[in-house]
Amino acid sequence: MFHHHDYSTHITGGISASNVATGNASLSHSSASVGTPAELASEIRGLKSLAADYSRINRDAIASMLDSLAARAEAGDGDREEIAEIAKAVAEISPTIRARMMSLVSAVGTSMAGSIIVEGLKAALGMGSP
Repeated sequence: MFHHHDYSTHITGGISASNVATGNASLSHSSASVGTPAELASEIRGLKSLAADYSRINRDAIASMLDSLAARAEAGDGDREEIAEIAKAVAEISPTIRARMMSLVSAVGTSMAGSIIVEGLKAALGMGSP
């Protein structure tokens, strides 16, 4: 008698900043690089899903602030201090999103490293020069 076991895994939906290992697989090292303004904006918008457990007021505030940061990332402009203020407000509401923003900033490629959005995020998260 032949038994076939299908160990396939189907993942659907928006997956951002995630690692997946199933069956006998393992992860020894994983990294991703964010190299364009559009990629950075997408990653920032993806952080909104982490606000689902907050009150509606905080959830809406987080979503609005992340949309604002994403728009600045796409445009490639903005005021560093204003960006830092917005990012700091998000980080104060959600330590989880703060940690993810830190990971995101660490994953930025060299082409984005000196951008105003990245500099503002670094300032907000205590990762760069004041």
